[in-house]
Amino acid sequence: MSVRQKAEGRRKKFKKTKNMAQHDIPRLQEAILQVIQTQIQKQEPPETEETLLRLIDEGFTRSQALDLIGYVVAAQVLGALREGKPYLEARYITALKALPKLPWEVE
Repeated sequence: MSVRQKAEGRRKKFKKTKNMAQHDIPRLQEAILQVIQTQIQKQEPPETEETLLRLIDEGFTRSQALDLIGYVVAAQVLGALREGKPYLEARYITALKALPKLPWEVE
């Protein structure tokens, strides 16, 4: 099984979360996509766009690459909310560089 197929399987599992009302998911996805687009546009941090291009070079579609980056953004937000972890750009960049391995697979 290729890395891309594994990541796609993980993405499908992640989308089946039961902790969130179904009508909230599209709004959350849109908010996360907006965060990513803003990071790319402002080049803050530049690693976001670098990761997008790297994942596309590795064979992921743009949409799949954005989904993977979105999981990193979501993990940062959830870490802050659930565990009281502050946002650390270094941790975010480390997680981006680890993609397509997802943050919860690295820790």
